[in-house]
Amino acid sequence: MSHKNQLSRWLDKVLSLKYLNAGFLHPFEMRLSTIIRDSKLLDGYERFTNAVAAVDSAFEELQTCQPPLLRAKPQKNAILRQRGKILDIVYTLHPSREFVAEVKAASKRHSLATAKSKPVDNSG
Repeated sequence: MSHKNQLSRWLDKVLSLKYLNAGFLHPFEMRLSTIIRDSKLLDGYERFTNAVAAVDSAFEELQTCQPPLLRAKPQKNAILRQRGKILDIVYTLHPSREFVAEVKAASKRHSLATAKSKPVDNSG
């Protein structure tokens, strides 16, 4: 995890923790308001468009890192108010093959570890 941007590191961690059913048929949706609220890294931006640009550059870094986490550039769907003001942006993320393999391997390791740690009842 050698990302240059702190927001990229945070997004990498969040995707690894929350995107447990990673697959090509299951895209992951993430809202900009959630990123701003949970990361606390974008509170210093006074303009909303600057925060959007920072998140876009973080997603580009996740796409170009080795191994890449994202297969393609995330789709952005803006939620607009009546006069065109952006209220929120929904990012739809599609994982790369490497990320899917990594998540499946981690899930398998976790299931094997929890199966071994269950106590056996021999009182019967």
